[in-house]
This record gives sequence, structure tokens and C-alpha cells, in this order.
Amino acid sequence: MIESQPSCTDIFESGLMPCSEALDRIMARLPKISGYERIPLQNACGRTLHEPVISHINVPPHTNSAVDGYAFYAEDIPSSNTTELNVIGQALAGKQFRGSVQKGACVRIMTGAELPPGLDVVAMQEHVGVFENHIEIDSRHKRGQNIRLAGEDLKCGETVLKPGKWLTPADIGLMASLGLTEINVNRKLKVAIASTGDELCEPGDLTSPGGIYDSNRYSLIAALTRPDIEIVNLGIIPDNAEKLLDCFNQTGRFADMILSTGGVSVGEADFTKSVLQHSGQVEFWKVAIKPGRPLAFGQIDKAAFFGLPGNPVAVLVTFYYFVLPALEQMLGING
Repeated sequence: MIESQPSCTDIFESGLMPCSEALDRIMARLPKISGYERIPLQNACGRTLHEPVISHINVPPHTNSAVDGYAFYAEDIPSSNTTELNVIGQALAGKQFRGSVQKGACVRIMTGAELPPGLDVVAMQEHVGVFENHIEIDSRHKRGQNIRLAGEDLKCGETVLKPGKWLTPADIGLMASLGLTEINVNRKLKVAIASTGDELCEPGDLTSPGGIYDSNRYSLIAALTRPDIEIVNLGIIPDNAEKLLDCFNQTGRFADMILSTGGVSVGEADFTKSVLQHSGQVEFWKVAIKPGRPLAFGQIDKAAFFGLPGNPVAVLVTFYYFVLPALEQMLGING
């Protein structure tokens, strides 16, 4: 009788860790990194906010017109038919109307211009009759129309963005509207990436007859090229336990995370798991997922360690399912 040995490719292997449990154990082991940096606002897209953003002004700062038109008192709106209003001046965006407005008069006003005190209606220019020195209005208008109130978007003292917000272009524009020029963001996560295997060659440098080009490291570098990640490219590490151990031990002293591809199965040249056992802690090794079953997770010094499979499809499957959520938790992203 043949006694089956454990294998990462055996669909009948028992005792594999469910994906949900593996992800839960990963997330439970990886706290948010500490530290932050102050950077220019224009460089903050794709970073994680370290502290709340509180508005110190009203947005908009003053009550203004939402359209090009004419501003007047609601009391001047006729109950029926039409009435005439004298045009006594104009208000432009950034240039206030200076003076008082009496009943029966109006001010020509442009979009964004500050509303003269007391006026409470803006009629679109398309909805009035325009003559040389006056306009004609009818009863369709009402108090407050086409007016944007001071603080309507944001009020002074209001919390605009919370810590942990992953900043988008809209967030950058929002903070610019508050007059901010610099903000505090969580520091970058330092991620080291290595490929393992004697058969691997750099693209364009195929020197061994049995060699293959290394694609996994390039896929991971592309997936991790973002503003909040600092990538450390460890290159190709040969199938040598001593060299693996030395590289991972050195990297574990300064990196937040190490990603290694290949060498986590059960072949004679698969050293990654044994190196992890020797130099760090192994949380688990095999997960009930295909492709991607040979997945090692643990800790080397201060760095979280992921030993991903060597199969290129399995690398990306396990990266997006297990590694990316871990990275975002470590970065402190929660919104």
C-alpha cells in the first residue's frame, strides 16, 4: 500500500487551512505601522491621512450667486403679472457691489459673486426681461433661489476628513479649498520583494539552457508601485538555504514586509519554509485555495513575511486575496 505524503498540489490533502481563517490570522498579526511625515498637499494623493482635517473657514466663505443673473428682494416678486426693477450696479466674482439696494431695485450678479446684504433672490438672466436700465420679472421666482449660503458645503470647525482616509484627487481638492498647503500622512510601508530559484533569469538575460525569465517579481513590483509603498527589490535569490537565510535575516531588520515567490512547496530545492522556520516564526504554510495553496506566512525579525507560490497566476491570486488587505491594514487605511 502506498502511503500518501503531504503535497501542495494534492486536491485530496486534508488539514488545509480555510482561506477565511488564514486571512483572519494574517490580519490579527499585523498592526498598523507607527510614524508619519509632513508632505506638500500636491504630493498627498494615494497616501493615508494621519490626523483629522478640520475646516477653519466656511466653504463657501460668503453667501453668493449660483448663476449669472439679477439679485433683488423677495418682497419685490409680483403675485401675478410682471413688475420692473431698476438695475443699479453689478457684483462680480471677487469684486463686491458697494452700496445699498432699495426696494424696487436689483443688482446684476455673476456666478460666485458675493450677494449684497439683504438681497435674498437671484433670478437667472434667462428668466427675466432685460432692458437698457431695468429688468422685468414675473411671479415664478421665490426667496432663496439660486443662492449658495456661506458654510453651505463646510462650516468652520467641522471635521472634513478622518484619520485613516486614503486620499483621492477629490480629497486633495477639498483640502485645497480650505487653504491647506501641507498635511501629515502615515509613513510609507517598506516592502522587500524577492524571487527564488536557480532557474530564474532577468528578462533579456537568458543564459541557462533550462532557464526561464522571472516574471513574478515584476508583477509584484507593478502591483505595489503606489505612493504609499517603498519597494526594495532584492532580485533573484538562488536555491541556497544559506543565501536565503542571510538575505531574509538582513532584510527583516529594516523592512516592514518581505514578499518572496517560489520555494514554498515540498521539492528538494524548496528552502523558503525551512528558512522561515529557522530565522523567524511560521504562522501557517498551506491554504485551501487553488491556485495558490503553498502559501507561507510568518515573521522574520520585525518584518511580516509572505512566501508566495512560484506559479505566476497563483502569485497574483494570493497577493490580491491575502497580501493587499494586510498591506492596507498596516498602512492604517480605513476609509
